[in-house]
Amino acid sequence: MQHLFFRIGVAIAFSPRREAILCEAKRYMDLFGAELVIIHIGEKKEHKLNQIEGLLVQCNIDLDETKLVLEEVQEGTETATQILEICHQYQIDLLIAGALQEETLLDKYFAGTIARKFLREAKISILILLEPKKYCKDITHITLYDHPTPHPFTPFTNIVENLSWLPYLKRLDYFVPIVKVSWFMKNFGWLYLKPRKGMSIQRLFINRKLNQKKAQLKEVCTDTKIVIHAAVDHPVERVSKYAHDKKTDLLVMRAPDLSKTWRNYLSNRDFEKLLGNLPSNVLLLRNK
Repeated sequence: MQHLFFRIGVAIAFSPRREAILCEAKRYMDLFGAELVIIHIGEKKEHKLNQIEGLLVQCNIDLDETKLVLEEVQEGTETATQILEICHQYQIDLLIAGALQEETLLDKYFAGTIARKFLREAKISILILLEPKKYCKDITHITLYDHPTPHPFTPFTNIVENLSWLPYLKRLDYFVPIVKVSWFMKNFGWLYLKPRKGMSIQRLFINRKLNQKKAQLKEVCTDTKIVIHAAVDHPVERVSKYAHDKKTDLLVMRAPDLSKTWRNYLSNRDFEKLLGNLPSNVLLLRNK
């Protein structure tokens, strides 16, 4: 079984949540068996370096096995852009970012300016932490959505296999995207497909797709319970609501396509809505 990630980057500032974010980074580093790169953008002063090293010790992070990158603020360059350049330089394939809490009558979590910049420009996977904790809760439930894409991606069957072997994981809900059938197929599809009596053409498509996915996942031998669902109408919203209602520990999805086309602009609006009201920790995967 291949590692899902080899090098994890986490950008920290001197905020109240810095220790919790580092503890979360340590947890994911151990889960994926990856190296850790700590990124700090600011003044290069010895006392700041000592503070960061002290934080790493508090979080049980081995200083000898961790890369610490401190860079001065580049005038005229956004912080997010500078962090992404560092990720490219050090071949980081997963970047951890923290969500922000919006103070409203209904407290909700959103990605924030920097995390949204990561979403729109990062060519690597992004993990957005909803509420990082110093004492991390075990990941026992994962919801995964296999978002369709016209570009070649790592098969999600491999990703399911990697995730299903995580320690303490008990359940993985796998949502399969299914295209809504056209009016023509609804009314005349029975001439070609011959569904069973009382079965709609849409239900036939759903059953076929789910059976195909079940057959692909037969070789994933694990104690984790894998449940397959169909996602037809507004799939991102549906999966997000499911993750919220079931209190999923981690929602895993493909990251949106970065190419600037009208089609991608329209499809990516669902991800913008998702980031406007995060249901849980969100892992957005990009192909390596």
